[in-house]
Amino acid sequence: MPLPVHTMTIGAAHPRDSDEPAIAAFLHATKSDEMIEKVRVVSKRLHGAEVEALGEDWVNKLVGECSKF
Repeated sequence: MPLPVHTMTIGAAHPRDSDEPAIAAFLHATKSDEMIEKVRVVSKRLHGAEVEALGEDWVNKLVGECSKF
């Protein structure tokens, strides 16, 4: 069961700037499995672009270095 959102901190220059975080929270609460799958798809595409742009060796080294923190 998802935990309720109790605090939302965003930098908003305009009232409409809080629309996307509110929509994301609503979708996560009502369609969590579907949203998680969409995030997985996007994450996989981003990783592929990262490897394509930087090379697999560099990406693997970066991930290894980041995991130390």
